[in-house]
Amino acid sequence: MDYLNQKIGNIVADNFATSEVFSAYDIDFCCGGDKLLSVIVADKNIDSDKLIEALSQAKEQATRSNFNFKEWPLELQVDYVTKYHHAKIREKGPELLKLCEKVANVHGGTYPELVEVADLYRGSLNDLLSHLRKEDTILFPFIYKMLENDEAAKDSTCFGSIEMPISVMMHEHDQEGARFRKIAQLTAGYTIPADACQSYRVMMKQLQKFEQDLHEHIHIENNMIFPEAIRRAKALS
Repeated sequence: MDYLNQKIGNIVADNFATSEVFSAYDIDFCCGGDKLLSVIVADKNIDSDKLIEALSQAKEQATRSNFNFKEWPLELQVDYVTKYHHAKIREKGPELLKLCEKVANVHGGTYPELVEVADLYRGSLNDLLSHLRKEDTILFPFIYKMLENDEAAKDSTCFGSIEMPISVMMHEHDQEGARFRKIAQLTAGYTIPADACQSYRVMMKQLQKFEQDLHEHIHIENNMIFPEAIRRAKALS
């Protein structure tokens, strides 16, 4: 397979197991999914042979998830994002924030970066909850309506072209991706200090899992749901 001339998002869409390879190379496959792999390899001075070998091995191995999101219909992709990812952020996000604040208060003197980590996560969660409301009350209902009755969808939109709210959502995705890259940088890739207490350890593991889930969430929207929704909306006109 000619990986170098493919967009990163398309590679991950074909086989989600490759997301772990890109994460290991610090390659953004969700917000940066529209970039050609050859461009990223050149920018980051990556050994392309080793990277391609790792991607090929990932393709041969069982994926981390049993789901092949690319094969799902658009409606099921939206259902999964809203009923799994959105619900999980609303349920688990505030609990993790309390933990981050607790750890920062207790250990911030020894590890001052924890105060910034808590601030970054607080800002991320607040903005994500606002982001989810916009998707759940404006964008996704329109996509459902478009799937149920194409003709009715023509006159139901309050935002003109569907590309406008999608561009806003993608911009907000970029902001959250940047925040979590900063969190990962501050924590040296979620490295747990040897003297860390149990709360500190749990916080780091949960932050890392939150970021991994966010990557999958954004990847499905940016590289599958949004392009297909735009394609279908254009077919109505």
